[in-house]
Amino acid sequence: MKALKIMSMALLLFLCSCAENSDYYEDYSIRQQEPNVEYADNEEKLYDIIYKSIAEFQTQVLISDNNSSTTIFAVSSRVTDDNPEFFWTDTSSILHAGNTNYNQLNISPLDSNTSIDDVKKMCEKVSDAADSIIKDIPDGASDWEKILFVHDTIVNNTHYQLDDTDKYTNTVYGCLVRKSTQNNGYTQAFQYIMKRLGFECGNVYNGGHSWNYVRLDGKYYWVDTAWDDPVYEDSSINSITHYFFMADNEHFKLEHDLEKGNNYFVPKCDSLDKYYYTVDGSYLKSFDIDAITDVMRRHAGEKKIELVFADDKAYENAKESMANSCGVNEMYEVIPEGSSISYGYNDDKRMLNIFVNQEKK
Repeated sequence: MKALKIMSMALLLFLCSCAENSDYYEDYSIRQQEPNVEYADNEEKLYDIIYKSIAEFQTQVLISDNNSSTTIFAVSSRVTDDNPEFFWTDTSSILHAGNTNYNQLNISPLDSNTSIDDVKKMCEKVSDAADSIIKDIPDGASDWEKILFVHDTIVNNTHYQLDDTDKYTNTVYGCLVRKSTQNNGYTQAFQYIMKRLGFECGNVYNGGHSWNYVRLDGKYYWVDTAWDDPVYEDSSINSITHYFFMADNEHFKLEHDLEKGNNYFVPKCDSLDKYYYTVDGSYLKSFDIDAITDVMRRHAGEKKIELVFADDKAYENAKESMANSCGVNEMYEVIPEGSSISYGYNDDKRMLNIFVNQEKK
């Protein structure tokens, strides 16, 4: 009888042990069937598995089937969206074969004619191009100045390409290596370098267009490098703009539908603290000729000077003042001798452009 009690207690302890370690035995049973299966019991683990696999240039990942193919695809998309260095990937299929207890995630290069060795070389070139830009950031630059430097470098050195050369045109490779891309290439390049510099930076995709958000001093701001790139052939106005650099929702939504698109995360950008024109002193609440000439002095040598007005009243007053030649004499005092001044307006953006023409009056 005593022996029977001892055996019963032993059996009970064994069963309890099995219950406490059910996750272990579930994981063990999967690995017994297929040693290379990765077990993920939440999306964070799944994310890490897919990230590590792509970073190691694996083209096939076996994932336990407690994750649905829909979940695997969604997390895989997040991984590639968050990491522009994975520009080369194409999730070609997610398969579940026969009676197996795993899903097979297949990852291939965007172009089927590109080998993994080719991909590795392309990734090295992207990394080297980013390092070159980072190395050129002036010593002592503030965080805001670092972000601005990257923005301006991308815009000034990239040609907006209308037609695809191949499947890598609209990627960070097209932007940083070929220096010719479309809007997603700008977005990936900015995000890639920001992350290399340690900034939180992501992207938002919306109906065929993408752009970035970046976090600075605890606040989020919008950046659209592609739309800050000039598209004019006329050299007198072919210069960089900053209307979409570190913008808030109010200024950004003018040409971006922030409600559209199926994005994992869309930040609230409600601060003008780091908006380009705020920091530059060219965001004006009134027509102030002293403030305007101060901006012109600081931008001496540039062909175009942008002024953005805070509201419609200030903007309309500025247009009226310019039409009546108010402050023109003061403006001529701060530009190179022999130059002339002309004006341009953008009513939607409440922007006054002052063009300094290097020619005889």
